[in-house]
Amino acid sequence: MCLPQQSLFTAAINASTTSKDAILMLGVVSLLMKYLPSGSQQLKQVHSWVHGHAQSKEQGNDAPLAKTLASLLLTVVARQSASAQTMEEFAQDVHYHIGDCDDDVQLEESDQFAIVSKTTAPSVLAVLYAHCEVLLSDIDWLIAQLKSEFSPQTESPFTDDDGASDLAHHGTASPTQHTGVVASICEQLTHVLWAMYELVQTALSPGPATNGLLKCLTKLYNVMSNLVKYYASLFGLFTHVCNNLVVLVETVGKKLSPKTYSFITYTQVGVPSSSLSCESPFVHADH
Repeated sequence: MCLPQQSLFTAAINASTTSKDAILMLGVVSLLMKYLPSGSQQLKQVHSWVHGHAQSKEQGNDAPLAKTLASLLLTVVARQSASAQTMEEFAQDVHYHIGDCDDDVQLEESDQFAIVSKTTAPSVLAVLYAHCEVLLSDIDWLIAQLKSEFSPQTESPFTDDDGASDLAHHGTASPTQHTGVVASICEQLTHVLWAMYELVQTALSPGPATNGLLKCLTKLYNVMSNLVKYYASLFGLFTHVCNNLVVLVETVGKKLSPKTYSFITYTQVGVPSSSLSCESPFVHADH
C-alpha cells in the first residue's frame, strides 16, 4: 500500500459516519492484503498503518471496530512471520481494562492499544483466542514436519520452488539447523505463554470467556508436550540442550502453571479459597 493509498484509506476511515463504514473499509484492506507477498515492503506499510489506527484514540469505544482492527493487525503480523509479541501486548491491555481476578492487586497501567478499553476488551479477547488457536495449530504442524525430517523414508518437507530444502538440501537437516527452528518456535511460544499468563489472572466472566481461555491453555500445553517429546527423542544428536527450550519450560512451570491451577479451580468451583493466589477468575456482581 503506497503512501497516497494509505492517506486515502485513513481519510475514508476518519470520515466514516458509522463504524460499519470503517469496518467495510478495513474489509477492503484485508482483502487486498492477501495479494501482497509475505515480507514485502508493501505489507510492512500496511502493518504500520493498521498499527497506527489500533493506537489511535480517534477510534473511540466501538467494540465491532476494535475487533476488526485487532484481527487485521494480528493477521498482518502473522503474514509477516513476525513475533507474536503483539498478542502479548493485547493481552496486557485486556487484563488492565477488565481488571485482575484479585481485587487487592493494583495493576500497572497498560494502554498500548487505544482501541482496547473496558467496553471493547471482551471483543478483543475473542480475537485473541481465535488467533492464538491458529498460531498454536501452525506450530504443532511445524513440529510434526520436523519429526518427519528424521524418517529415513521421508523426503524433507521444507522445500522451495526448486525442490531444495530450507533446512537441508535433499537430506535430513543437521541437529544445528533443527535447533535453530526449535529456538524460533520457543520464541513464538514464549509470547503466547505470557499472553496466557496475563489472561489467567484476568477477571473473566463465566461462559465463553473462560471456556475460550481453557481451550487455548489446553492447546498450549499439548503443543509444549509435543515439542519437548520431539526434542527429547533427538537428544543424543545434540551436544547441548537448546537454551530457549529450557527457559520456556522453566517459565511455564514457575509462572504459568501456578496461575493456571488457580484459574481451573475457580472455573470448576467458583468460590474463594485462601489457599489460592487468585480470588476468582469471574467478574463478580460488585466487581
